[in-house]
Amino acid sequence: MIKGEYVWMRPALSSVAGMKKTIEIAEKDGVDYIEFMIHSSEVMPNGSPYFQTEKDIDNAFKDMDKLFKYMKERGFIGYTLKEYYNTFIQKHENS
Repeated sequence: MIKGEYVWMRPALSSVAGMKKTIEIAEKDGVDYIEFMIHSSEVMPNGSPYFQTEKDIDNAFKDMDKLFKYMKERGFIGYTLKEYYNTFIQKHENS
């Protein structure tokens, strides 16, 4: 949630430009994490209504590659939810 509005970091529901804008807003607002999601069914032909052909899936992977490169350039690091908990939440609980 950014400024009271739910924003998806999900290729099926957002463009690369839209997700980059979300990242920029989150950075400006001091958000300490951004959660990206995709269903496994979305990366197989006809597995979802969003990506139905192999070309659709190839384009989704290209978009994800662009997005992850952009995030890396901005200093983001990928974590699983467990890693995030262990790195950030436990440190705050123990201080």
